Amino acid sequence: QIYTENKVTLKNFTKEIQSKFTIPKFILTIIRSFKNYLNHQDYIDELQGIADVLEEPIELMIIMNYIYELQTACTAIVFQNKQGQVKLAKNLDYNFAEMLKKLQAKVTFYKGGKVHMM
Repeated sequence: QIYTENKVTLKNFTKEIQSKFTIPKFILTIIRSFKNYLNHQDYIDELQGIADVLEEPIELMIIMNYIYELQTACTAIVFQNKQGQVKLAKNLDYNFAEMLKKLQAKVTFYKGGKVHMM
């Protein structure tokens, strides 16, 4: 649902990344054969869902995920405050922070029908 609601912003983000990084076609071919060796089906399923919504090949989503990982020098911490709430804090130390700010989401996790963490 988050991907569908933010489809235009995600498509713009995809175009912006592609404009900054030339991705040769042969790389997509290599990724296409390589993806079968990734032993993380949840990862593949999530990226396939994003690819489906954006109407882009999954190989592009895999490469964009790696570009994101390789371009970041971000710091992230998870902590629990005095009220018992678990928090995630992450700075945005990369060139496309402004675009990603538009894609942030507040998520509430439930366990046993009760709020587990936000």
